[in-house]
Amino acid sequence: MNKQSVSSVNKVQYKKDLSFGLKNERLSIKHIRKFLKAYLNEDIKIIKFKNPNSVFDFKVVDKPYYIELKSRRNDINKYDTQLIGANKIRYGRTLKEKNEEVKVFYFYLLEETFLGLPLKKLYMFLDNNEELKIKYCGNYKRNDKTSELMLVPNKILHYCASFEGLVPPTSSYLP
Repeated sequence: MNKQSVSSVNKVQYKKDLSFGLKNERLSIKHIRKFLKAYLNEDIKIIKFKNPNSVFDFKVVDKPYYIELKSRRNDINKYDTQLIGANKIRYGRTLKEKNEEVKVFYFYLLEETFLGLPLKKLYMFLDNNEELKIKYCGNYKRNDKTSELMLVPNKILHYCASFEGLVPPTSSYLP
């Protein structure tokens, strides 16, 4: 495995990617909440983990439900699979082994252009211990170190919502 030093990471691209992810969290959270409210058939409140090193992005208040959002700059047809850190899948499975009520919702926010306007499409899968292939790679634009990733087949993703890709103001964005 090719490990790169932290100093060789393209910090400009890293900051762009981080900003992209945070903006997409603000953009997506109300759609995630609306989808989960219908899916779970109950009203829910979602909070963001404050620690930037948390394995997952969000948690449902008073429930053992966790949410991870992966934002991508491609549409669903560009690749047959979507990538996710193997650590996220393994940690979710460990939580479920300890407590059968745990649910981990993995969302992918993918981009398309429709009539020249940015369109976001939200997809979700609920891990049911599917056999996922492993791949070792890094983000080459950022010169990231190689890491262990799992390939999530598009065929197990469930379409949730489409919405314009315009980002709301940065004030509080959790419903």
